Amino acid sequence: MFVQILATWMLFASSLAMPPPLSTTPLPTTTPYESTTTASCICGDGTQLFPGQKHYVTDCEICECHEEYGPSTLIIDCFFFECVDSVSTPNDQICCPTCPNGPNCFVNHPHGNMTIIPAGETVDFGNYQCECEPPGSSNYNYGQPTAACIFILPTTPTPPPECICSDGKNISIGDTHYPTDCEICECNEHDGLLTYHMDCAMPACVQPYSVEGDGKCCPSCPDGPNCEAVYGPDPEDREIIPAGELFYFGNYVCSCEDSGNNFYTGEFPRAVCTEESMTPYPTTTPYPTTPKPICICSDGVEISPGETHYVTDCEICACDAQYGVSTIIGDCFFFECVDSVDVPNDGNCCPTCPNGPNCEAVLNGVTHIIPDNGTINIGDIPCSCLPMDYSSFGGARKADCLVPLITAPPIPTSPTG
Repeated sequence: MFVQILATWMLFASSLAMPPPLSTTPLPTTTPYESTTTASCICGDGTQLFPGQKHYVTDCEICECHEEYGPSTLIIDCFFFECVDSVSTPNDQICCPTCPNGPNCFVNHPHGNMTIIPAGETVDFGNYQCECEPPGSSNYNYGQPTAACIFILPTTPTPPPECICSDGKNISIGDTHYPTDCEICECNEHDGLLTYHMDCAMPACVQPYSVEGDGKCCPSCPDGPNCEAVYGPDPEDREIIPAGELFYFGNYVCSCEDSGNNFYTGEFPRAVCTEESMTPYPTTTPYPTTPKPICICSDGVEISPGETHYVTDCEICACDAQYGVSTIIGDCFFFECVDSVDVPNDGNCCPTCPNGPNCEAVLNGVTHIIPDNGTINIGDIPCSCLPMDYSSFGGARKADCLVPLITAPPIPTSPTG
């Protein structure tokens, strides 16, 4: 608020304004003044003042008496108002109107319909956005403060990108869909549609169990591993036997080979049956067993035909009645995480991921582990795990980080050229 002071000095000739006799009672004032001198100042409304006294001629005009300089007048001017609903009360000795509801301004726009909005707030009116700036801004000119309105061009929202799976289903970026139990459809932000097909090994039983839509790609063997033994030319000379044991049918000895050996032929596993040269006993009499040959594993452990032994978590020793000892070596092609844990003698050949699938991002020499469940911001840099590429996977899984390109500032030219 700007205040303009107008000082008016008035000199009165003794012949025109004779002071009253000393014995005359002084004029009544709001400020007690004990002096033997007479009033020496006269305000614009005729009020007489003694030195040191002041008088409100109006709420915006103050008259003050100085012993040395005489009367002076202070005129207050209100240049602008901080609100559109100001209130002024006469004779309250407050010159400028006050804002009981705080600073505000009105919207001078057809869509605003003369709406009053508080200072510092923004209100939308259709395609127009109006803001009432705080006091002291450019919208507080002489008169009522007005909100600043701008036109916002309407935009059509862009639909999020989608991928179409083989069954026609649309999925958004980051979503996964199973068209079948053995097919995974994934929508990747960088590569678009990715389709994975799972492959199942031949089931280790004659009658595998599978339910479509149960979320399991490969069939299971509810009765455990088994095979079909064919010990004669007739159709009834067939029997399903469990794996790992020897079975005698007349002069035939049949057994299911260990799952590590390739005994899967056709649509289901078959047993290996050998004919003994001895005369078979009557079927009602148990066929006497001959001493079982012994297989010696690489760690020196002896096992009988049909038995298996874990030399290590990744090495399996199997004993077959016909072929003898066989060794199966497990191989771990890849890991789904960078913090895998390998526990010896836990029965698992490959390390496990206790924290789930993840990958690593190396930024400024510091390695960060990124969970494989979306995008993680490291500072201002978004990072996410790259999809598993089983055909060319090697080493630890890496993250894809969008590092902003930093360019060197231009070299200022010399003033001399």
